[in-house]
Amino acid sequence: MEKQLKEEATTSKQCHQRLSEIQVKENVQKQLDELLVIQSIFEESTITIDSENRCGQFVAYPNITESPFYVTFSKSEKRKIPENNEVTTDATNELQRMEIKFLPRIEFTFVLDDFYPSEDPPAFLISCQWLSSLQLSRICEHLDMLYNECRSEILYSWFTFLRDDVLTFLDSEKELNVNWLLHNSGSPSESLIVQDKNYAPSKSRGEDKFDNRVVLNESSANILRFLREFDGLRREELFASEWFCCNICFTRKRGSDCVMFKCSHTNCTECVKEYLKMQIIEGTVTALKCPQHKCSATVTPGMVKKIVGDELFGRYDELLLASALNTMNDIVYCPRKSCSSPVVPETDNLAVCPACNFAFCKFCNYTYHGVSPCRLFKNGIERKELLNQYYTASPSEKEEMEKRYGKDKLKRELEGMLSEKWIENCSKSCPKCNTKIEKIDGCNKMFCNRCQSSFCWICLEMLSAVDPYSHFRRVTSKCFNKLFAGTMVDDNL
Repeated sequence: MEKQLKEEATTSKQCHQRLSEIQVKENVQKQLDELLVIQSIFEESTITIDSENRCGQFVAYPNITESPFYVTFSKSEKRKIPENNEVTTDATNELQRMEIKFLPRIEFTFVLDDFYPSEDPPAFLISCQWLSSLQLSRICEHLDMLYNECRSEILYSWFTFLRDDVLTFLDSEKELNVNWLLHNSGSPSESLIVQDKNYAPSKSRGEDKFDNRVVLNESSANILRFLREFDGLRREELFASEWFCCNICFTRKRGSDCVMFKCSHTNCTECVKEYLKMQIIEGTVTALKCPQHKCSATVTPGMVKKIVGDELFGRYDELLLASALNTMNDIVYCPRKSCSSPVVPETDNLAVCPACNFAFCKFCNYTYHGVSPCRLFKNGIERKELLNQYYTASPSEKEEMEKRYGKDKLKRELEGMLSEKWIENCSKSCPKCNTKIEKIDGCNKMFCNRCQSSFCWICLEMLSAVDPYSHFRRVTSKCFNKLFAGTMVDDNL
């Protein structure tokens, strides 16, 4: 490095001897004019200019012109560095890909001396976390070629190349392969270069393995996560700055005040919050979907929490858990009013609450009595007989039974038995989630609000979500032409 700097200093001194004071002033004036023009053309967030010291930094976010654009990679082990420095791909190892719309920046730092633009190009450094050292060296070589072709003000051409044409130059218009970074980061040879390198803007390549104007990455093991997170942040920024028409209230609002579902349907946050709030209050939490008509995209719990807040999300979480537990036939609840936690019985009659460690009989809900007869009943048949006896008993007999078994317990069990009998006689279970459903009127194509699925009321077969009525039109179906079988027909119609 010291040898190179001495050579550049000697060359610069020789060039300075060839330049008159007028030529130096002309160069400096051209530089100041160029910096002023550059500063007025590019966005303030992408360029920093120090006119006094004639230096600056440009940040290029490469434009992706092809859609979709993929980052490709494989999960193979680390490969040896080929002698020709070219990335090799194992044909037997299938490439995986990840779609993105935005790439992180390429950082370009430059310094202008008295010999630019008439004699020498600007000195510069270039760095990028998602490009290999070889690719960055190729870019440096191309930048040198662009200057040598015109030997005049070159910053604008360099900047536009890095922003608009770098992917085409690297043959990566449609996909970016990061295997080299993913599987060879931190290799001993490259790590040694990074540790010993003292980076400074330079005009020439140097004699190292890679161009000495390239800032080498110390670690690229997390390159996929880095690309994914950056792409997500830029998408959010773009979404927040755009305007959308809410499909519910038909009001135009900024993206920062809107919510986009996975299906890309967009509604304002206020309308979505009211929609989710209504669904949670009504208890329809197992299949929250996009409010767009006939859209089946689901709403994630993370999105619900972000929109409705912690308090309402707590109720949503409880309902979601209760709904899942209700589909499990072996779940009972702790009888302690201060607990009421769900419990999975350990035996036919023993249940131990995991929250408060209360051991109880799952039939009578009293403290576990072991082999002793249950104070309410010994089995399901005895329970039914006991409750039927209580149901038909005289007032005095009921009072006697209430003293023996407990009035509240008997009434609660009797109500449960009558409800079970009514449900058994007047409803059927959804074949998917086992929810009891009553059919009051209408055709035999049923729809379960809990799991959002359709089924046949006659044979309980699951129906196609695309065309549920095909079950009744198909000649080979046992319910052929029975869509309205068993329904009441109004003769006045």
